Amino acid sequence: TTNNIERVSITGIGSVGVGITNPHVPLHIETATTGAITSLLKLHGPFTSNTGSEGTAIDFGTASDVSVGARIIGTREAAGAKGALRFCTGRETDSGFNDGHMVIDQTGKVGIGTANPDELLHLKSSASTVKAKIQSTATNSYPTLRFANDARTYDFAIDGATDSLRVYDVTETEERLTITS
Repeated sequence: TTNNIERVSITGIGSVGVGITNPHVPLHIETATTGAITSLLKLHGPFTSNTGSEGTAIDFGTASDVSVGARIIGTREAAGAKGALRFCTGRETDSGFNDGHMVIDQTGKVGIGTANPDELLHLKSSASTVKAKIQSTATNSYPTLRFANDARTYDFAIDGATDSLRVYDVTETEERLTITS
């Protein structure tokens, strides 16, 4: 309590409220700040390595024991304390668990299946085929992959009305190629 204002409360069942007197979950943090991005929780360590070998994590237990089946790690990846996020799934004892199955590196590149993405989106797999899937389950839908540069935009899509594969020039509003089934 500060100035007769309760700052931290603990309920009869052990829920903790910070900035709130009636917490809805085991740890409930609330701020009165509006109109801004407000940090409510900070995990921090005295990190010095720029290799991603140090960081802080949030663990998600997946069994009644102390097992960890998912983890989000914030790591220091580059000089200037530039950070990255790693999303880890499986089991903490799995080889390479902390490398993560999905990574957002310090430059914003996303890697799925790689801890070191070298493109804006980098998919990597040891399987003989690597697939990315765009799916719509709506009737007569148009699942589409769009390619664009500074001069032109193309859609590579399945035409929902005919189920044909098509390449459509969005810039010129013209069909360029259609493959019928």
